[in-house]
Amino acid sequence: MRLVIVRGPAGSGRADVVRELGGRRGKTWFSIDQFWYHIGNGHYQFDPKRLEEGAEWTLEKVQSAMSRSEPVIFLSSSVPSTDEVNTYAALASNLGYELQVIRTTKPWRNLTPEHHVPGRILRAQVDDYREYHVETEWGNG
Repeated sequence: MRLVIVRGPAGSGRADVVRELGGRRGKTWFSIDQFWYHIGNGHYQFDPKRLEEGAEWTLEKVQSAMSRSEPVIFLSSSVPSTDEVNTYAALASNLGYELQVIRTTKPWRNLTPEHHVPGRILRAQVDDYREYHVETEWGNG
């Protein structure tokens, strides 16, 4: 079993990579973006005050998929630090999942953010990005 974390800032093509690798939104592919749609009743409702709540909601979804023994689970993440990756790496290890971390290769400067992510947040996602020690690239750039 495998947990694949696809990392990169908003608009960097994470969704394209997950789709190319066979992820199915809501069943085997999870993202905090799904939380923004959830709280917005089907409309994207980004709320920076609820980032921690969204991260917990996403973690619960991934844990649920692991409890169903889904063979491959995808997590799309725009979090620039490696703290989130470390949390999921520990979970994967505890539940018998191999971890694969992929970084998008679309050039990150001059990205056009999707879902109306504020420019300051996008800049922080790019400027504060920290590579996880076993990260690989996947071509969409």
